[in-house]
Amino acid sequence: MTVRTFTLPEPLPQPNPARRLGSSTPLRLLAIAVGLIAAILLAGTVTAFTVGERRQVLSDLLARAEPLSDSVQELYSELSVADAAASTGFIYGGVEPVEVRERYTTALSEASAAAALASNGMEDDAGRESLLLISRQLPVYAGLIETARANNRLGNPVGSAYLAEASALMQNTLLPAANSLYEATTERVGNEQRMHSGRPWPAIIAVLFAVVVCLAAVPYLARLTGRKINLGVAIAGGTMGVALCWLLVAGLMSSIAATRAVERGIDPLDALTDSRILAQTARSNETLGMVRRSPEEDVQFGPLIDQLREHLDGIDRSVVPNEQLDQVTAVIDEWVESHERITEALLHGDFSAASGIAVDPGIGGSAALFDRLDGELVALIEDSRTNLRDNVDQATRILRGITQGVVLLSAIAVLAVAFGMRNRLREYQ
Repeated sequence: MTVRTFTLPEPLPQPNPARRLGSSTPLRLLAIAVGLIAAILLAGTVTAFTVGERRQVLSDLLARAEPLSDSVQELYSELSVADAAASTGFIYGGVEPVEVRERYTTALSEASAAAALASNGMEDDAGRESLLLISRQLPVYAGLIETARANNRLGNPVGSAYLAEASALMQNTLLPAANSLYEATTERVGNEQRMHSGRPWPAIIAVLFAVVVCLAAVPYLARLTGRKINLGVAIAGGTMGVALCWLLVAGLMSSIAATRAVERGIDPLDALTDSRILAQTARSNETLGMVRRSPEEDVQFGPLIDQLREHLDGIDRSVVPNEQLDQVTAVIDEWVESHERITEALLHGDFSAASGIAVDPGIGGSAALFDRLDGELVALIEDSRTNLRDNVDQATRILRGITQGVVLLSAIAVLAVAFGMRNRLREYQ
């Protein structure tokens, strides 16, 4: 008898419960919901952080950096005004006119006030040291001017020596210190403005990622659940698409406003401020040469005027109207002609005629022409500062709208995803 043996088949492997659970449709739906909500929340968070930080920097620029730069510019300018007015007073001989004296006193007072304002917002040590140097040396300068004025009233020739010493202190110590302050604060404003004049790319990329994820999830969910479309996820994708368009358009508008602040504010403001300082320095050299009754004393007048013209020629004519710059150039030309007449009179030993031209308040007088030039430059400086502040303020307001809009749309998208996925998950209960 033959005995047959049978081999029982091996039992089929049982699926891993954890793996079976992980491949279940409800859990997939839940994972997709969590992923979509995370992507949307990430987009809103990145937008709020990136745009909010940029808006804070621009707000800080308006509230602190730009006023500090303006105070330093005022300090720089008023020191030059004081030096030019002090030198002008000596041309009259004896006691200078009240308006010239008041111009000097006012300029010195404004410079002290500007230094005090600048010290409140100055954060770096180098800036504080420059302000401390100015605060210490400004009374020394004023004392030299008063000594020179007292000797001038008495007719002592040593008065011109004290004036020259005071002017040297101003030109070699006070103005360079103010200039270094001005360059540092202007560079800070310009750098911060240029750094934040581009589009908020991190926010754009984060929102774009959320849009792509939502739109990619729509067909996948349709295949997974056998439905044509998940309305909630589709609404979330559309909502984030609106947020992306808002971010692109508003970001572009903010970028344009920030760029305008640089092109129409910072760049011309820098050139015009330097031009005004050059004009003040040229006037100081002109009057100092008059005081010493020697045209050789103002040898820097010509080079300073050349630098002044270069600064004005470098200004974009599309930013500052041609008519205004042409008017400034015309006044400079008249001033140079007046200066040449002063030089010619001094070369012929006619100090009376030279001083008459130098202090003549009439149309062709050097003093009147310089005052006109200074007034034109001050008006252009104020226009540039207004353009800077207006464009920065506009960029800040646009950024505020971006933050609020994208955060609101992100919240709507999260609710839409939660609603759309909730209905699908309830079908498996």
